Amino acid sequence: MSLTIKTRWEIVFLHTHKKGPQLSYADIAKHLKIARSTVKTWVERFLDTGDVQDLEGRGRKRKTTQRDDIRIIRLAENDPETTSKKIHLDMEGKGLEVSESTVRSLNEGGLRYGPPLKKPLLKPNHLEARLLFALQNADRDWDRVIFTDESTFQLFQSARMVWQPINSRVVQRTVKHPPKVHVWGCFSSKGFGKLALFTRNLDASFLTQIYEEYLLPSAQEMFPEGPDRWVLQEDNDPKHTSKKAKKNGGRKTTSPG
Repeated sequence: MSLTIKTRWEIVFLHTHKKGPQLSYADIAKHLKIARSTVKTWVERFLDTGDVQDLEGRGRKRKTTQRDDIRIIRLAENDPETTSKKIHLDMEGKGLEVSESTVRSLNEGGLRYGPPLKKPLLKPNHLEARLLFALQNADRDWDRVIFTDESTFQLFQSARMVWQPINSRVVQRTVKHPPKVHVWGCFSSKGFGKLALFTRNLDASFLTQIYEEYLLPSAQEMFPEGPDRWVLQEDNDPKHTSKKAKKNGGRKTTSPG
């Protein structure tokens, strides 16, 4: 299956960009869930030509025209909850024979089928706080800001939605108590900082330890001119706004919830 232009450039950034993580072919393949040989192909294409466009006369013969592709993509954009089977039947009704697999593999429009991102509606006080923050920071020098965030990764997570044959079920192996790891990271316009990996709960006390062992060394590398050259930006999580975290996190501000 052909990769989108966006994914090709992501491969190039992850491996070659001086401000990127400069990951190996294997790490990029694992991160993007593609073959290592595919990663190698697009990195070498970029190094050879300076671009990631398809070469003329290369690749498999298309089953659809560009106009057909646009029609299929528009069907998905106009009705995000539609399925490849419905698109197949719709196109068939218009006199175009397009298989469901062709619909699923058509990713030139940057679309993929999966669960939607659920986001709670903002309350009036949230809207006011975010607007105030935007107005107060409209002229801020963001090149001097270090951002941080945390995330949790768990093995054997169950897929919420999968493509599977009508008369059979896809089996996913799992365990009762899957291992998980928490990751803390920071970055700025200067690049990425150190990553902290841990399994314990993150509280204000442990957060200050992360500041000392990961944030401050990262900040010193990004801003060797001194601590007065950068500001820490975090969200309104209680751990970030505690007195202990504020005391040990250097000069910091928080975004509205």
